[in-house]
Amino acid sequence: MKRMTTKRRANPVLRWVFRRGRDLLTCQLDREGHRGAYTLSLVPHWDVRQAAIERFDASVAAFRGHAAVANHLRAAGWTLAAYTLER
Repeated sequence: MKRMTTKRRANPVLRWVFRRGRDLLTCQLDREGHRGAYTLSLVPHWDVRQAAIERFDASVAAFRGHAAVANHLRAAGWTLAAYTLER
């Protein structure tokens, strides 16, 4: 994933907050406007400047990316603390 350098207007689709000890980390999937592109962001709450972002052109690839990150986090000892699904 690339470091996030700019803000773009996006519509939240899926947001999961993970916890490990006292640390929180958000893994979020957004749809970018009407273009159909998606952004997957990983934001550590202790230092949001370290956020990472990846862009996808297709929804299936974006959801697979989110699932891959979630699986990696769980394998590293993170647990799901909260989630939201946007409609």
